[in-house]
Amino acid sequence: TRPTGNAGDGVDAEGVVTLGIDLASVHELRAGTDGRAVTIARTPGGDGSWIVSWGEPRSVWAADEELTRAGLRILASAELATRADGDLVDADSTFAWADGTGSTTMRWGGQALGGRVAAEIDRDGVNRAVWLDVRLANALTAESLMRWRSAVLLTPGTPIQSLWIELTDRGVSLERVAGRWELAGAPELPVDRERIEGAVRAAIELRAMVFAYERSEAFTGTPVATVRTRGVDGSERELAVLGAADAAGKRVRAVARGSAGGRSLGPVWVEVAAGPLDALSPEPWAYLRGTPIDGDRVDVASVEIRSTGAQTPAVRVTRAIDGWRMEGGSEEVGVGIGLDRPAALLDLLTTRRAGSVRAPAGEETVGVFRVSDAALPAPIDVELVRIGDGYGLLLRSAALDVVYEYPDAQPQATLVWAASVLGED
Repeated sequence: TRPTGNAGDGVDAEGVVTLGIDLASVHELRAGTDGRAVTIARTPGGDGSWIVSWGEPRSVWAADEELTRAGLRILASAELATRADGDLVDADSTFAWADGTGSTTMRWGGQALGGRVAAEIDRDGVNRAVWLDVRLANALTAESLMRWRSAVLLTPGTPIQSLWIELTDRGVSLERVAGRWELAGAPELPVDRERIEGAVRAAIELRAMVFAYERSEAFTGTPVATVRTRGVDGSERELAVLGAADAAGKRVRAVARGSAGGRSLGPVWVEVAAGPLDALSPEPWAYLRGTPIDGDRVDVASVEIRSTGAQTPAVRVTRAIDGWRMEGGSEEVGVGIGLDRPAALLDLLTTRRAGSVRAPAGEETVGVFRVSDAALPAPIDVELVRIGDGYGLLLRSAALDVVYEYPDAQPQATLVWAASVLGED
């Protein structure tokens, strides 16, 4: 049988050796020399993740976990034939690694013979002459290790807690609070959770199509859009879009930055597909539910229809054991009788999506719907406003005021009835 051993274990007979890489203790790999060297190192936090650094000044980015694990396994299991002739001429490539007991450097030249190149391995001053398979040699260059960088741009190390999207002077911030998404600063505004989760998925799926080794003139200028994510552990990612990377507009140039485990990542200069960015709207209206009240979370106990500034309601609709009770107005009825229009109003407030949502544009308020429920910390006032020849709804919050428009005949009939209760024509 052939003698086997590790590259630094003192086996002198010709045979086969491994690189002696211990998967549990290796903490750094390095390819190349001087300013063109690429380093892959474990993060200080001990979470098993790795980072890639390169260039001068050094750029840093997360390593692809699967590629890193696979690459380490290949290195740990690689077998190299020993050489009887220990002379090595014109060694122009270098690969090194460090573990808990020391460091090892392997050098080789560019002249291949039978699919192998002559190499030597230096472990703590002990040299071993070996033959290195050309395919493995090519995988240990600085250029190859650069491919270990993670193409994921906006996924922090832990699940996304917040998502910020900005386009020039417009922006929206979305936050996950107690397991639910909401507009930052406006928790009272019902949001479309599916739309938000779709935006989060689009951010997660953004990938670098091309990494630039260093910044060039093409990666200068003021960003036209910025997307930022933050994980539950505070780690962050940011992608600043600079402009189109091709004439067809299918790719864009961008700068990615971030942080993980208290260490800064980036900047890195990348090209990404433009299509997924379309799902990341900077407009808050794109993420609103389309109803002033979230019917999935609020089980309305009562609605009061009030004139603007009135202290007492013109009509009160209250939940009873066996239906709804409406009191006041010319249509005062008992339980469960003639409540089609109040029920339709409740449907508008909680369930039926508006045709559009937008910012107010000076609409006149003609009344207020005061919604109460035991689950609410305080009643919610939804305003009835004039829009052209019809009506709509307006919900105010500290961060954002929202108008809900209903172009269809059925919701307009319900709002006209509510206005008539208040004496409006």
